[in-house]
Amino acid sequence: MSTLFNRVYIIIDGLDECDNEVEENVQCLLALGRDSNIKKQVNIALLSRDEVFIRENFEIEFHVVEIEAHTEDIQLYVASELEQRIGSGRLRIRDMSLRGHIIAENVEGAKGMFRWVACQLDYMCELLTDGARRKALNQLPPTLPATYERILLKVDAHSEQVKSLVKKQPSSHRI
Repeated sequence: MSTLFNRVYIIIDGLDECDNEVEENVQCLLALGRDSNIKKQVNIALLSRDEVFIRENFEIEFHVVEIEAHTEDIQLYVASELEQRIGSGRLRIRDMSLRGHIIAENVEGAKGMFRWVACQLDYMCELLTDGARRKALNQLPPTLPATYERILLKVDAHSEQVKSLVKKQPSSHRI
């Protein structure tokens, strides 16, 4: 199909999020990049977290550009999301010095991941006391996969009915 056009741009975001098909997708994209019939007319941008398998396969054949949110961007995001949760009543903080502690710990732990921050703030909203939030801030998961694991473990503690609902995925949302 790409041979019908002078220039084709393929942009894939979240290559690392393809579940069990990451390896297969990586191999297909490598083959596409090697195809001499289209190589000169196809530009490919692949966006992914730094996963070893992906990095090792692409770093030789493609230019790697690391993109990570700047600390200032994360600070603005954390402060804005925190204020939104406090303003909506989802997060009730009695000791306002905790606000600064939440911001500092989330900025430090984010490593450029806005989704990681959102998950941590959502978790803070579930906790009932400032003391529980302070304790949680000292035990933040270091990565997004570890954060997802914490979420899944919490689901696992619920009834079978809740687990069944979580496992269900509407067919229109399947990838």
